[in-house]
Amino acid sequence: MQDNACLQLAVKNSWGCITNDKKLRKTCIEHGCKTIYGLELLLNLVKEKLLRKEFAESAVKAIRKTNSNITEALTKTFLERLATLTI
Repeated sequence: MQDNACLQLAVKNSWGCITNDKKLRKTCIEHGCKTIYGLELLLNLVKEKLLRKEFAESAVKAIRKTNSNITEALTKTFLERLATLTI
């Protein structure tokens, strides 16, 4: 239900869709909607200086504790990418 609402709103308003859900990402792409992973959004916010690196790091660690889809490997990759960002 929520995935369908997200897709419909994104299509209707020419918005992008922020999701980690593979099926929703595929459907959005099929409908011409730009998609972005949730953790990628954090990196973009840091790049644009809208979020501090320390907050992004603590956020991903907190998300990992409650979301089993955010694996240790994914967290490590995120933190490595975060470390390479110059502010």
